[in-house]
Amino acid sequence: MSGKVIVTGDKAIDAALRSMPLKLQKKISRKATRKAAKDIVLIDALAKVPEDTGQLASSLVVRAAKGRNGKFGHRVETAKGFYGSGEGEDQFPGAFLEFGTKERVHKSGKKVGRLQPGKFAYMRTSIYDNQDKIIDLYLGAMREFISEQKAGTLK
Repeated sequence: MSGKVIVTGDKAIDAALRSMPLKLQKKISRKATRKAAKDIVLIDALAKVPEDTGQLASSLVVRAAKGRNGKFGHRVETAKGFYGSGEGEDQFPGAFLEFGTKERVHKSGKKVGRLQPGKFAYMRTSIYDNQDKIIDLYLGAMREFISEQKAGTLK
């Protein structure tokens, strides 16, 4: 597989990455995206998630995201996915809180309401509200991990 990691807009980081093998470029970038997802997005999502039973908040995790064309990154999601649930778990409503619901109607015909999309959003707003912080942390982490690699202390 050919390719390269490019950090648009930072010539020093791009130059340092060009001098490394692709496998090492990806390792450093993956570590930086995970750090940004964990230190900013996850923390903010935990602060915004509505609390009822506490199971939704306790189920939030950072997972690797594999995209098409060799793209990669990390995302914050519930342990079972937005619509996943299991015995004794109350994560299923997380998607309804994040994305809203259509108008719900009781079998008697009475309208029982709907959740407005975005009204209780906790995941997307954690990303949108913190874009500048995420970019700054990512670039700082890239510089840190590149320095560690040059010093031979990168794990």
